[in-house]
Amino acid sequence: SMAANHVAEIERVVPTGKRAIVVGYSFGGTIAFEVASQLRKRAIVDPLPVIIDMPALNTPGLRTRTVARQMLDVMTNLPLWIAQEVANFRPHSFLLRSYGNLRRILRAIGGRPPSQELDPMIYFGEGNLPEAFQASLTAMYQAMHAYVPARYEGKVVLLRAKVPTLFRSSHITMGWESVAAGGVEVHTIPGRHDDCISELYGRDLAAVLVQCAAAFEYGDLATS
Repeated sequence: SMAANHVAEIERVVPTGKRAIVVGYSFGGTIAFEVASQLRKRAIVDPLPVIIDMPALNTPGLRTRTVARQMLDVMTNLPLWIAQEVANFRPHSFLLRSYGNLRRILRAIGGRPPSQELDPMIYFGEGNLPEAFQASLTAMYQAMHAYVPARYEGKVVLLRAKVPTLFRSSHITMGWESVAAGGVEVHTIPGRHDDCISELYGRDLAAVLVQCAAAFEYGDLATS
């Protein structure tokens, strides 16, 4: 239903038969994928989904990540995660992020199901968020985990933050290959999940998006 609102607006402003690049960051990446799926099914606008640092969840055929696999990913991601935290050291934020991630690790090791609420310690380095904001994030978080993406008959572009979150899968396509019939084009962008689209890295992100747009619009002419 979230995607349908965007689809209606895109079809209102994009002429029939033209191309549209649909970009989404984090949970917005999941919505962008669904927007592109609905556009492709309606065959009015030709879409390209560009997903910024968001894994595919609940995709058919995607193997469940065991606790052992999750812990291996945590150990693989830890050096870069620590290096970034040290480079941008803020004691209060670092302690909260560390505590939030430790709590998630213990929950996984204990065999308990993932939390149904987004942990602001992990993603924002904050202990408490305004109640309305937290409620909105929780609603989106639950929608994200309930969504089951269908097979997409086109290409998906994935922009991966250079610095991973601790639990991020080491798989290069972050699971999107299981639903993208046209394959997954992967680019690495600087920063970590929570700041990769910030002003700090905006120029780098814009350059990658321009490259993707040119390739989508002009095909081989863009790289010749």
